[in-house]
Formats: sequence, C-alpha cells, structure tokens
Amino acid sequence: MKVLLFGATSPTGQLVLQNLINAGHEVTALVRNPEKMQFPKTSNLELVKGDVFNPKTYMQIMKGNEIVISILGTGKSTKPTTIFSEGGNNILAAMRQANVSKLITITSGGIKVDDPVIQNSFFYKYIGLWWLRNIYKDMKRWESILDQTIDIQWICIRPTYLVDKADKPTYRVQEKFAPEKGWRISRVDLADFIIKQLTETRFVHKKPVLAY
Repeated sequence: MKVLLFGATSPTGQLVLQNLINAGHEVTALVRNPEKMQFPKTSNLELVKGDVFNPKTYMQIMKGNEIVISILGTGKSTKPTTIFSEGGNNILAAMRQANVSKLITITSGGIKVDDPVIQNSFFYKYIGLWWLRNIYKDMKRWESILDQTIDIQWICIRPTYLVDKADKPTYRVQEKFAPEKGWRISRVDLADFIIKQLTETRFVHKKPVLAY
C-alpha cells in the first residue's frame, strides 16, 4: 500500500513510520529537514522536504498514494496554532486534487469537556484543559472541518494521555468518549491502532478514543 505520512519526526510519527516500513508499505514521509532525520535508509521509504502550510511542496508527491496519515502536532508548545485546522484543510484539498480518498488523523481524547473521564479527573478538568486550551481550540476547528467532510474517508483518532511505554497487554477503543476510567495510552499502542486503520473501515467518519 502506498502511504503519504505527515509528522514522521514526532515520537508517535517515528513509530508509525517504522511499523509501515516493517509491514512492507511504500511510504513517502514529508519532513521539514530530511537531512536531520535519523532513520535507516530503505527501498520502500522516500523522504521529501516540505511543509504542510505550503501545499506546493507536496501536491506532486500526493499523487499515486492510497492513504494519507497525519500525526502532525505542536510538540511541547502550547501556543496558539493552526497546524490541525489549516494544515489539515490543506491536506484535504491536496487529497481531492490527487484523488486520494482515505485519511487517518489524530486529535486528543481531552477535546471533549463533557467526557465523563475528564469530568472525574481533577488534573484534566482544572489544569489540563486550561494548559492545553490553545491546542484543543485548534483541534476542535479541525474536527469541525472533518464533520463537514463526506467525500474523504477520514478516521480521527483521539488518544488519551500519551505515555512512552505500554503498561498493559491490551488497550480499549470507544467512540467519542474515553473507555471507563481510561486516561492513558502508549505511543506504541497508538501507532499499532493507526496501522490497523489502513485496512479497516469500522471507524470511517468516526472519532475513536484509545485508553487502557
């Protein structure tokens, strides 16, 4: 399967990239600085210099792909951003021009303030939601764009609090809200779930939440 990956340099993006390569998919990864990316050279990976805010840098490479995966985010920054909404909208426009029909993207389980898990968590309710307010604001803009998108088979994954190592053998998935008492998920398991969505259709036009 031919996949175009945005956000390959992030911790989760690197795991997704490795899983794609290991599974034998043909991957094109759009990165700002290909020369700085520490990743073993392989025949089924092409690194292309580009920026999601500049569609001209990826319009041509979009053609011929079957699926787009976006793991774009702000890293440790909590400043106002449009990387989800503007960046995502640019990706959708490029996909339409290139006739690519499936998108896998991520926001966050913390985006829904009425989620019972968040309502029962002092940290999320009184600290997390305020600290990440700028990020969540743009994630909501992106999800609103997706809600109005019917011509693209999008899947918007909402991971809960991300940790580096899996501490449980299995994870749970639930639409819209986090599974009961579920507040964390490892990047390894998030990457695993993302890869599974390449061929699954259960969550098309839906927003599954992942947690242990």
